[in-house]
Amino acid sequence: MMKSNTEIQRNAFDEYIADIRNTRYQKVEKIIRKLKKGSVLEIGCCGGEFLELLRKQGWKVKGIEISKKAVQRARSKKIDVKTYDVNKKIPFKDESFDVIFAGELVEHVFDDVKFLNECYRLLKKGGSVILTTPNLLSLKNRFLMLFGFNPRYVLSPYHYHVYTLKVLGEVFKKSLFKYPKFKGNFIIYSKNREPILGGIFEALADFLPSLAEHFVIYAKK
Repeated sequence: MMKSNTEIQRNAFDEYIADIRNTRYQKVEKIIRKLKKGSVLEIGCCGGEFLELLRKQGWKVKGIEISKKAVQRARSKKIDVKTYDVNKKIPFKDESFDVIFAGELVEHVFDDVKFLNECYRLLKKGGSVILTTPNLLSLKNRFLMLFGFNPRYVLSPYHYHVYTLKVLGEVFKKSLFKYPKFKGNFIIYSKNREPILGGIFEALADFLPSLAEHFVIYAKK
């Protein structure tokens, strides 16, 4: 019997451990660090690695994760995580959170505008949503496609969307969120590979997100 999309995604992330040293997490943490501490929901929280970091910083944390094994790991850290498929209505009351973070998730949902509006519903007035997602037209991908190779990250059996800066802007225009801010994680490579030049490429990604490997998007309710 052919596995459902939900089963494929659940199995794919059973053993995945989020590396919070990754530039995407570092840039998201930098945004969150500037916000007034309150409640945060991470959608697609893996084993709670990033939520554990935020909790140590004083945030009240909750998570949603499709992988039951990952949920067990998060709960072993005493983090409140629900096993849930976010293509359905997310099981929290209106205006429950100050911050919602969804890393590398929006490309996995059937209806991205509906997902953004669901985040809007869950946020308190003045609350913030932060997303990360792969960039189809990163500088590396442009060279790969120029020479006939497939772009990285964006092709997957459980990715329903691929994004460019323009496409993401159109998605947000259709949603309830207004005036999103776009940054990038890095261009070419990060300081995890080479501290000085990688640091420059990370900084450039904030000014040239259209060339970055992944987008980092921030919007307020």
